[in-house]
Amino acid sequence: MKQPRINSVIVSGNLTREPELKYSSSNQSYVNFTIAYNRAYRKDGEWHTDASFFNVVAFGETAQRFADKALKGDTVIVEGSLQQDSWEDKQGNKQSKVTISAYRVQVLGKKEATEHSIQDGPGEGDGGDIPF
Repeated sequence: MKQPRINSVIVSGNLTREPELKYSSSNQSYVNFTIAYNRAYRKDGEWHTDASFFNVVAFGETAQRFADKALKGDTVIVEGSLQQDSWEDKQGNKQSKVTISAYRVQVLGKKEATEHSIQDGPGEGDGGDIPF
């Protein structure tokens, strides 16, 4: 029996810097950004927090709308897939980096009660109901 191949991720966190819209050599718009996820847990009866940082890239219309509306510190929910890039540095050491390639980003303004969804693809609505 053939095993299914699944590469899907949903993560939320806060933007660590202002997103900056850029263009590739083929004139495709994209935006790179990082989100910080804070995890709270209890150990030995005391509460602790750890931060994880996730690199994200979005393309096309999603990138354009996200760069126009998102601000540093905004809480976002990212849906996408994992992408691994590998290269050799100047010393010949192999390096790799895992990035989330986002096909949908939902921005939840910290001080605003409004939500807006930024996504590629037709007919997906505003993404108002998140199942978590």
